[in-house]
Amino acid sequence: MHQLLLILEGYGLEGFVLGTALPPSPFLPWTDGQHVDNPTFIVHKKQDKFLAYWLLSTVTDEILVHLTAAKTSFDIWTTIDKKFGAKSNIKISSMCHALYSIKKTNLTIKDYLSKVKSLSDSLTAVGSLVTEQEQVSIILAGLSIEFESIRVFPSTTPMSLELVTEMLLDCEARQLTLLIKVPLQVNLVSWSQQGNLDNMIFGLDSNRGSH
Repeated sequence: MHQLLLILEGYGLEGFVLGTALPPSPFLPWTDGQHVDNPTFIVHKKQDKFLAYWLLSTVTDEILVHLTAAKTSFDIWTTIDKKFGAKSNIKISSMCHALYSIKKTNLTIKDYLSKVKSLSDSLTAVGSLVTEQEQVSIILAGLSIEFESIRVFPSTTPMSLELVTEMLLDCEARQLTLLIKVPLQVNLVSWSQQGNLDNMIFGLDSNRGSH
């Protein structure tokens, strides 16, 4: 509903569904105590009917059956909010829990950041804004011990999401390079030791042969 409300606000029509755009009087006083139709009321009524039709076109059949008695856009909006608002709140709470408890674990930095962004965008789309600094805090809190140096750094110096992203990707790249180098160095040492052993054995065999 938050997305629909944003659209209505863009056209200045949110007052119809929120109940703040009250309909004007249907009639205007005229001479001799007579009354005539109020053009402003007619325009208001037409706008409301079109808006009600548009709202009904956006809901599923499951929701539509609960709106048969709704006559105005305000009736439709409030009925949906009352019947399904609780479900929306539960969904938001669930997404908030998922976001604030997310951990990097075995994810790559790219996948980890993507997951945080996806949940943040989903919450923002339903009206629960997640700021950039909140995202930074969530990302740092979910990091593993390998990124401890980055995790503690922003505690004294606030950093942008872009900078944190660059630092994490750079740190991950250095860790991967180290993981490749260490086994290679171990293998080189092993090969060197094996070569020395072979030379020693060959030398002993040569000495025996000479005697």
